[in-house]
Amino acid sequence: MKKVLIIMLALAAFVTLGIKGCSIAMRSEVRRHIPRAVKDFRRTYCFCAEDSLFMDRYVDTAVYVEGRRPVMIYSFGGGWMTGSRADKASYLMVERLVSLGYIVCNIDYRLRIAEFKAAGELNESNFVDCYCEAIDAGVEDIYRATRYILDHAEEWDVDTTRIVLAGSSAGAHNSLQAEYRLCRGEALARHYLPEDFDYGGVISMAGALWLRGRETPLDWCRRPCPVMFFHGSKDQLVTYDEDHTWCAAYGPVPIYRNLEEMGATAWFCDFKDGDHVLSSVPMFDCLDDICTFLDRAVMQRLDFRIHTVDESLPPKDFAHLNELYGDRFGWMFLPVDE
Repeated sequence: MKKVLIIMLALAAFVTLGIKGCSIAMRSEVRRHIPRAVKDFRRTYCFCAEDSLFMDRYVDTAVYVEGRRPVMIYSFGGGWMTGSRADKASYLMVERLVSLGYIVCNIDYRLRIAEFKAAGELNESNFVDCYCEAIDAGVEDIYRATRYILDHAEEWDVDTTRIVLAGSSAGAHNSLQAEYRLCRGEALARHYLPEDFDYGGVISMAGALWLRGRETPLDWCRRPCPVMFFHGSKDQLVTYDEDHTWCAAYGPVPIYRNLEEMGATAWFCDFKDGDHVLSSVPMFDCLDDICTFLDRAVMQRLDFRIHTVDESLPPKDFAHLNELYGDRFGWMFLPVDE
């Protein structure tokens, strides 16, 4: 547990230091890469004044869609300590989906681990409780954002049966948990969402289900919406398989197996020797797969179960980023006001 806590805090510190040290030239590169969809089709809304939570809504109303518009709600990553809805890593995905007629909503959520850390309340003895509370807050904020979108469905021309959750790392945890708790009929979901509401799909990029209690079983209670996973088998931070050391931690391996047994629609993109870089890489390197999933599972509502294994070399990991992508990756993590 201590090792995991140290790794999480160290990673956040590394990202912060890297951002502060970026050059003016690199910041100019960020501006050059920002897709037109992000610059031209964004409007910001406050969906929870109580906690000052905002969403950036991206939509190109000039793109024709048959019927109402599907929606993606995207939650950024950062270990519940760092990150922003202005997540550059998501921008190419935003541009692609906007061009297909989607409304994309990049949302805020409360960074409870940052709050616990700032207050000096995060330690070995309460590590599990703090992270579970952080997930609770992230899930509630997804429900709040969903409620706001549902309340504006007529105005925004939203297809309320095709609201998809997507997330990176911590945001993927939040997204998976939101669907899991909705399927279980938990009070938090029913407080915010209509009784007959279902999400259209979930896309998890390096996410897992971390449940309270080390022996808590994985039990959806009913078949969930279509789920897509991107995960590396050597993820340093997020459970790939199953672990009961400090909570009931279920990664994509047991979740996919469970969904397969239930006959639920699922696609597991499994990267041999890949690591936590899979929390961001799919948003620019796997866009065709993401769009295929959205078309077949969400739009056409086809039933399928797919497990693909990427064994390409070099593996998708932090050590080989430059070799794999050159400058296609680093610019996404530099914060620049557009």
